[in-house]
Amino acid sequence: ETAGEFAAAGAVTVKPIRIDDDLIKHYSALFQGDSVQDVDMGCDSADAINHYYGSEIAANPVDARTGRAKMRRLGKECKGLREASALPCRPEAAAFVLCDTTRMDVFKFMLSGPTDTPYSLGLFEFHMFTPNTFPESPPVVNLRTTGNGLVRFHPNLYSDGKVCLSLLGTWHASSEIEKWHKERSTLLQVIISIQGSIMGVEKPYYLEPGYEKAGDAVSFTYSIEHSRF
Repeated sequence: ETAGEFAAAGAVTVKPIRIDDDLIKHYSALFQGDSVQDVDMGCDSADAINHYYGSEIAANPVDARTGRAKMRRLGKECKGLREASALPCRPEAAAFVLCDTTRMDVFKFMLSGPTDTPYSLGLFEFHMFTPNTFPESPPVVNLRTTGNGLVRFHPNLYSDGKVCLSLLGTWHASSEIEKWHKERSTLLQVIISIQGSIMGVEKPYYLEPGYEKAGDAVSFTYSIEHSRF
């Protein structure tokens, strides 16, 4: 769905070819300017919101009651996402963001699975919304690529779409620096952390609580069963 929205917004499509230095330059030249797109997600109509957090979006309209701190911060966040080279844009790992044309607090983003992981060559769609408590509190994020709730791709990516990440407050943080901080934490950081800290792990099985000492054979089977295939 999100891939289709990117296509409708004018993103370029190329056929996959062998990854080398020339491809990296070619890929970046094609997609760098298309990493962030503006689309209408139907947020101006409560019955047409095409978003996982549609009910929350409808219940939190952007009006005079919306905090100035939230809107001022979102302006900086959107600018940061659009800065050159802010989002990864390489054949081995890329991120693409959709911003709603009528609501600065509504996003979708798509991540390509990093190479040398079970998620390599896969595309994963996420929906993100910043509640009116933002930036005091983090955004909410849900994974939509779950096989209609049948697949749990990762110990931190549940079949119901829950994303367990300390930065989002949905996973225990081992230090204060891993938690959301209203001054230093960003939406860009959330996106990069999901792709790197969660999906960028070669052997995700070992992240399962109590499975740290399991053998590589079990880990390999887990990776096959929980890959994009």
